[in-house]
Amino acid sequence: MEPNDAVFMDLRTDFGFKYLFGTPKHAHVLMRFLNALFEGKMVVTEVNFHDKEMLPPDPQGKRTIYDIYCTTSEGHHFIIEMQKADTPDFGHRVIFYTSAAIVAQGRRGMTYAINPVYSIILTDFDLKWFSKRLIHEVLFMERSSGEVYTEDVKMMFISLRQVKKEWSECSTELERLLYLIKNIHTMDKNSELYRSGDYSDVFDAAEVVHLAEEERVEYSKSYWKMKDDEAALEYAKEQAIAEGRAEGRAEGRAEGRAEGRAEGRAEGRAEGRAEGRAEGRAEGRAEGRAEGIIQTAINLLKAGVPKELICKSTGLTPEQLSLG
Repeated sequence: MEPNDAVFMDLRTDFGFKYLFGTPKHAHVLMRFLNALFEGKMVVTEVNFHDKEMLPPDPQGKRTIYDIYCTTSEGHHFIIEMQKADTPDFGHRVIFYTSAAIVAQGRRGMTYAINPVYSIILTDFDLKWFSKRLIHEVLFMERSSGEVYTEDVKMMFISLRQVKKEWSECSTELERLLYLIKNIHTMDKNSELYRSGDYSDVFDAAEVVHLAEEERVEYSKSYWKMKDDEAALEYAKEQAIAEGRAEGRAEGRAEGRAEGRAEGRAEGRAEGRAEGRAEGRAEGRAEGRAEGIIQTAINLLKAGVPKELICKSTGLTPEQLSLG
């Protein structure tokens, strides 16, 4: 199905996410989400959207480009991002973006009193640093005691992978909004959720038919880029798995050869020891028998037995008997 043939946008796309949460006409949806996230710890009644691109003080410095950057009437700063895939620099980038919003508050003569900065990152994957949980809050704290140093700087990671699988399992406003963010593109106007009217503001904002022609084009580009990225990521995973299997087989063969050589050497040493002991016992018995025959011959000579008879009885030659 073409993206524009669906009733509602896929809100995991770059365009869909920014359109729903990052435009003034849908500010009420963003405020609803923030109030659900903070559960009464703060109440957001107004948001002001800022330029998504923040230029560095140094012309040669790195630019900061946010998905959504806004402040509230109380002076709280919010950075809101959708991250589809994990990348090696993802964690450091979140720190950089959060820090940039703090540094941007600096003014000559200021007393270093900063307004709170919250980075809210929705991920379509589970974070490798943490256990699998819906929300992780990262802030400054003392390591040993766990005492919080400040809550004015906070990074909140929300994993869409941990969203409830069924709407009926969602028990909070936040869980229901996250369920819609993850699944609204699979629904239509016959959906019970749509007809209930409880989330009509979200459905209306996400409806494809409300997009202008140029917005439809941008959404389609964003949708297919997401699909291409997903396909590339899946291919990379398959290649990594295949390479891992090949390396495993190679290592297995190498280990097998090494173990075979070691076992061969061990078996060779064991066989060598066994053969040596057998040969030694045989030589010892032979020497013992020879010494016994010679002693018997000596005794027979002393007893006056004729040499011819002794040679016949012991198998010794007359020369050996003379030497004995």
